[in-house]
Amino acid sequence: MIKFENVSFAYGEHKVLDGVSFEIRPGEQVGLIGANGAGKSTIMRAALGLIACSGEITVGGLAMTRENLPAIRKQLGYVLQDSDNQMFMPTVLEDMIFGPINYGMTRADAEQRADEVLQQLGLEYLKNRHNHKMSGGEKRMAAIATILAMEPDVMLMDEPSTALDPQNRRTLIRTLNRLPMTKIIASHDLDLILDTCDRVLLLSDGKIAADGSVVEILYDRDLLERNHLELPFCLAGPHPRRHGAPAGRSTPENDSTEKPPARAGGFWRFRCAIETSYVICAAGFSFHAVSVVGLFALHDPGDRGKPVPRAALCGVVLTLRALAALCHRRGIHVVSAPFSCCIWSP
Repeated sequence: MIKFENVSFAYGEHKVLDGVSFEIRPGEQVGLIGANGAGKSTIMRAALGLIACSGEITVGGLAMTRENLPAIRKQLGYVLQDSDNQMFMPTVLEDMIFGPINYGMTRADAEQRADEVLQQLGLEYLKNRHNHKMSGGEKRMAAIATILAMEPDVMLMDEPSTALDPQNRRTLIRTLNRLPMTKIIASHDLDLILDTCDRVLLLSDGKIAADGSVVEILYDRDLLERNHLELPFCLAGPHPRRHGAPAGRSTPENDSTEKPPARAGGFWRFRCAIETSYVICAAGFSFHAVSVVGLFALHDPGDRGKPVPRAALCGVVLTLRALAALCHRRGIHVVSAPFSCCIWSP
């Protein structure tokens, strides 16, 4: 458990944390979000005792004191934003055994633990790779492996998806969702937070502006925009330029001059927001329920306001079933999955 009570911190005259209070229970997956300078990284450094703050900080029942720092830091694993600052030994294996050996483990036991972690993550091929010869995505995964070798109770991650290509980003998300320990993830990548966390702390001007579930926070456009953020990309819908709007020009609803051309047979676009009320992909990947929450922005580009054919609505149901089947095959734990689908009507 990590508990902050009225914690404040300032860099000179600039107050970064201003009376912050929250509690993170064991097993929670918490996303820290906020604009630049909101205090996300500062909270992580405060939890590690790297900066001296006013107020009270408790980690695993231990108060943040100089005497307790070794025991507190042994409970926490910190994945830095820049993997180059974390991977400082010649090879991945040497990095992974450095921490355990410094905590008193024999080299043989440390290497055995490193092998187990690499096998768990499917990264055996990186074991003897030199750090300066790996890609950014490989370094990121190796950095996570280095922390897991320490067997922390809580993993702190600062912008874990930075500089990752889509495939490595998806690998990172799957890895995080498999890890059982408490995780605190600070990121501007709100789609990643949506995929990996069940709770969100929204920081603004050094204070907790909101604390709630990912659905409560990340689906609230007004709340996010008031705090200089935007909806996750997967919830924001298609950009106007994708519908033929010229660069730099928006396409409001009352603008009748920028309509996409009608297409033969009638081309329907549905923007659906669905929320799975219980999609459970653990042990056997059994699905329990998928419920439609919203269906909106329904129109025919060639004839706005035209009634929706029954066949098109059937297509939406089929699309929901296909989405569920896809998640089932891939073992994906879905909290919410907004999407767009295109259906040809008869």
